[in-house]
Amino acid sequence: MSWNLLVLLALVFAAGTSALVYALRLAGVEDGSPLNVPAPENLADQAWREEPIQTFMWQVQVARYWQPPFRRR
Repeated sequence: MSWNLLVLLALVFAAGTSALVYALRLAGVEDGSPLNVPAPENLADQAWREEPIQTFMWQVQVARYWQPPFRRR
């Protein structure tokens, strides 16, 4: 039982490490140049990449206060 747990933990650790390395490479942390990052297509995508928290909060506020036409009173 403990060997199975050890193998499972090793696989989780290896997968997490590889995901972290991939994310850091994609972000360009190693050499300063991002790999295969497409240019933002619209202003919302550009804002999401530059300020994700502020953009998310703006989207939450819009969704909270926006009512569809059939629900307006």
